[in-house]
Amino acid sequence: MKKQRSTTVEPTFGNMKHNKKFTHFLLRGIEKAGIEFILTCIAIDTEKIHIYITSHDIDLNAVLATIT
Repeated sequence: MKKQRSTTVEPTFGNMKHNKKFTHFLLRGIEKAGIEFILTCIAIDTEKIHIYITSHDIDLNAVLATIT
């Protein structure tokens, strides 16, 4: 279990702390800190999606056209 954690969870928090400089919460209180953490996670996930789309040359307009 610990070996799996080192390959799945730890790099994400390391990226958050080192690359994104998210070392402490700026807001106080459980609810506000939770919102701040969720927004940080959304930003990181959005960046991952952007990197995937650009590295695979995916045309979002073509993908969206097939959905509608």
